[in-house]
Amino acid sequence: MQETDPILADLNPQQLQAVTCGNGPIIVFAGAGSGKTRVLTRRIAYLVERNGISPFRILAVTFTNKAAEEMRDRVEHILGRDLKGMWVSTFHSACARILRMDGDRIGIPRNFVIYDEDDQLTLIKILMKQIGAEEKNFDPRLVRMLFDQAKNKNEDIRSMADGILKSLHKRWYLQLCDLYDQEMHKASATDFGDLITKTAALLETNDEIRAAYRQRFNYILVDEFQDTNLAQYSLLKLLVNADQNLFVVGDDDQSIYHWRGANLANILNFEKDFTNAAKIVLGQNYRSSAVILDAAQAVVRHNRSRSDKSLFTTNKGGEKIKAYVADDEYDEARFAIREASDLIERRGVLPKNIAIFYRTNAQSRVIEEECVTSNLRYAVVGGLRFYERKEIKDIVAYCRLAINPDDSIAARRIINTPLRGIGAATEDRIQQYAALNGISFLSAAISIQEQGGFAKGLQNKIHQFLSMIGILSESAKSLKPSLLLKEILQKTGYEAFLSESKKIEDQTRLENINELLNAVYNFEKSFPEATIEDYLASISLMSDQDYFDPKNGAINMMTIHCAKGLEFDCVFIVGMEEGLFPHVRSLSSPQEIEEERRICYVAMTRARHHLFLSCARARRTFGNFRSNPPSRFLSEIPSSHLIRIGQVDSDEAFNDASQSDSFSRFKNKSIVGQRKTTYGEERISYGIEDLWPGRRVNHPVFGEGIVMHVEGRGEHLRVVIRFDVGGVKTVLAKFAKLEPL
Repeated sequence: MQETDPILADLNPQQLQAVTCGNGPIIVFAGAGSGKTRVLTRRIAYLVERNGISPFRILAVTFTNKAAEEMRDRVEHILGRDLKGMWVSTFHSACARILRMDGDRIGIPRNFVIYDEDDQLTLIKILMKQIGAEEKNFDPRLVRMLFDQAKNKNEDIRSMADGILKSLHKRWYLQLCDLYDQEMHKASATDFGDLITKTAALLETNDEIRAAYRQRFNYILVDEFQDTNLAQYSLLKLLVNADQNLFVVGDDDQSIYHWRGANLANILNFEKDFTNAAKIVLGQNYRSSAVILDAAQAVVRHNRSRSDKSLFTTNKGGEKIKAYVADDEYDEARFAIREASDLIERRGVLPKNIAIFYRTNAQSRVIEEECVTSNLRYAVVGGLRFYERKEIKDIVAYCRLAINPDDSIAARRIINTPLRGIGAATEDRIQQYAALNGISFLSAAISIQEQGGFAKGLQNKIHQFLSMIGILSESAKSLKPSLLLKEILQKTGYEAFLSESKKIEDQTRLENINELLNAVYNFEKSFPEATIEDYLASISLMSDQDYFDPKNGAINMMTIHCAKGLEFDCVFIVGMEEGLFPHVRSLSSPQEIEEERRICYVAMTRARHHLFLSCARARRTFGNFRSNPPSRFLSEIPSSHLIRIGQVDSDEAFNDASQSDSFSRFKNKSIVGQRKTTYGEERISYGIEDLWPGRRVNHPVFGEGIVMHVEGRGEHLRVVIRFDVGGVKTVLAKFAKLEPL
């Protein structure tokens, strides 16, 4: 049957078992490159075509719009027909859809808007100003982070104050919690976390709604299960009915989103939560060469919190991994770009099949500069995204205000855009009136205007603005999205403002707006019945990977987190140094070190044929040279899998993982001198003392602490230390009398 059945064709035994497994809870551990998307899509097709399950009864969720679209397209291609009625979407999109239909049961109107991170931050800053909390004393980004952390755990945001904040900060935070909830309610708005928690609250508190969705979704399939947070897992448990047909696919070794709430315990404890669950392991890797796969597994096996499994491949052998120790970040960039150029020119690798990964966005600048110098076309994935551009956010704000006049953040953004003579002082006055009377920004403007509270000239400008919004609100009720956009551009004067401008950047903005119109046309083509609310919801939930274009004809540059789910013929991983990768924030926590190691595993397993690893002996950060030893992950790769290229010193920066603490040979040396680099003529001097990020030290005054950074050179060497008592301090090594522990 497998040979003739197109649904089961080309499946290996483990994949076949996963696709045809019976009902009930099923967990599939799908290692890197083992064909998890194939299993998910064939499983859906098998349920529909062979088991006679209506697509209407299936819910499939993943984490990016691109992944959801690919899943749907693949299933429809296999079956040869549209799957009308089946939900294939991200967690957030599915929840937004549920709330649009039934959120009114818990006080959420159907025209609610979704605030992105920038909108959240803007609102928090407004509220901080309202309570007299200055940004220099209390970081609004910390407040937003605490809100998100609470919602990822499905907890009340007020719970984050205990044990984290003290005295004045705690009082401010609790005030902000109340005001934030009030403002979000007034604005008929939700943030990303609310989409999950409010949907869970709806299902938990309303027996009728919960029963309806459980009856509808008799089969639930979850992609990238290792990335789920507690709130998402709680939501899944509320949706699963008595049949427990929950099919989850994931890989604990690829869980790299702890910082945004992903809970590794979800996948590791699934069999405890569902005691009758079937477990299937997909062990064959179809992507990477044997050398790359073995090296990646050698690294991740150093983690203790993981399921016991190993991958194999029939892609025998393969080129050794090339390792380079650069003098500094410029030398490293020249190495990467020259090797990439060589692959393109001499070995015929297409630029789109080459990727350069880094741990932090800040590392891209030097590499970008080298690309420009070498005339090599590149694309940065996860940089300034299309929908984050000013002109696009302006037009989207008009759309949001047209469908929801209570959206105060949108109103404040465009009340004087384009310029119409309504200044910041007027804006502040309207905001104060709104806060005093517990109403939205637009309602406050209407109230003041009706009372004749503005000066004569300003009164007319406010009247014109409010009248225009009223017209757009009426149009939004009947016009399809593209026609509403055209009306906004015309009636607001935005298009005319850009067209008449002599500035080159304004012409670029006009081109971007035309591209926005094209995007709306394409959306309408795919979803003819879609409303402007549907379009706004779709773009508000886009992720970095949704912007990745494999046809761009350029080499790709991105953080490793952005690379999750992608694959390339050739991968460069730069900046593999202690304090950078693993990141300095992780050095004092074994759990966070394990996450950094998983990030390394993910990066390595993106490569099919060629893998390059590099570190720099010195790297300028915040104007100072920092000299950190090579990453411990390099020492965990067997030396038989590495080939050293360039002028590598005899100190053997990369050592066999069989040696305990093998990277210590490098970090314990004191190196001062000049070097000539392989990829350039620059010479630098630097020093490395018997200190490195992650090492514990004792200071005669401040006591014990952990080294975070080493800065400067020679007698000017400074050490940044996080002390157990007293916080972070920078000391001059020459006088500090530090005792390594």
